[in-house]
Amino acid sequence: MASLTTQSQGPTSLHRGPRTKGKRKGKRGKLRFDLAFDGSNYSGWQYHPNKTLPAVYTVVAACWNAATGEPGFGPVASARLDVGVSADHQICSVRTQKTWTPESLQQLLVTMNDTLPTDIQCLRVVPIPVRFHAINAPLWKRYGYAVRACETRTSNTNRCWHRDGPAIEPSLVATALSCFLGTHDFRRFTSTDGPWITSHVSVHSTDATTTTPTQQERNMATPQEAQKNKKARSAVRTIHAACVTERADGALHIAFTGDGFLQQMVRRMVGVAVAVGTGELCEEHLLAALGRDEEKWQETHRLLSQPWRKWGAPAVGLTLEEVHVEEYV
Repeated sequence: MASLTTQSQGPTSLHRGPRTKGKRKGKRGKLRFDLAFDGSNYSGWQYHPNKTLPAVYTVVAACWNAATGEPGFGPVASARLDVGVSADHQICSVRTQKTWTPESLQQLLVTMNDTLPTDIQCLRVVPIPVRFHAINAPLWKRYGYAVRACETRTSNTNRCWHRDGPAIEPSLVATALSCFLGTHDFRRFTSTDGPWITSHVSVHSTDATTTTPTQQERNMATPQEAQKNKKARSAVRTIHAACVTERADGALHIAFTGDGFLQQMVRRMVGVAVAVGTGELCEEHLLAALGRDEEKWQETHRLLSQPWRKWGAPAVGLTLEEVHVEEYV
């Protein structure tokens, strides 16, 4: 898709829509629309203040509100993508009070694509049950990442990480990717600091249990500890598939399919797997990061040439490739 730069818009009604007092009039319904976009010229899906680039949400919501004539409703997306991340398949759900026919939905699709910038495309618009919610509906998501090792940029594509450094051995990358399969605690593969719920997960396990504070422990906790326990969440996720393939242009394509992903989790997994492929890291480093032995991890971390967070990959090569949801019943 061609690239089109638009100006950043401030926190107006495009972000959540104006609130109205009392009950809304009209029939309550929902629509789903699927998007594809190049994230190079955007600050991610979600609006963030003080960003030079516009959010994909801001642009899409403005077009949607203009096309439907329902400015009070804004789309909810299945994935909150970071700045620079692209999507081949982003699912959105939005409320509506209108009655839509197949003909009017087709016209809405045409109007949307005529109004949207050329680097955002609406793939389809369909009616869905009111209970459908884009955030909770996905059964799994697949992310893809493109990377190639080179001293200088040799390709004109923006959706590929041109990594300075030694050559990347695909077989070593594949070995690293196999370590991610199954259910693990990925707290060391996210930019989020926590606090995290204590988890008990073994390497390559298919089941995981988490331990949350009991009511007695909450009653005995200090106010600071109580607040921390209240906000604690799980970093346990399941990776169903992970693979690496070589493209015709020489770049490597790394793909992950999982039930959910933490913030920057895919980028950090890719960065570590690529570093294993270049020999800068080894499989033991990765397994220590996934493991439960904190003492072993701290010892491993001290021996690294740079902090663990520095091994993450940039957003430029990341694409949300597919979101799979359960069939409507």
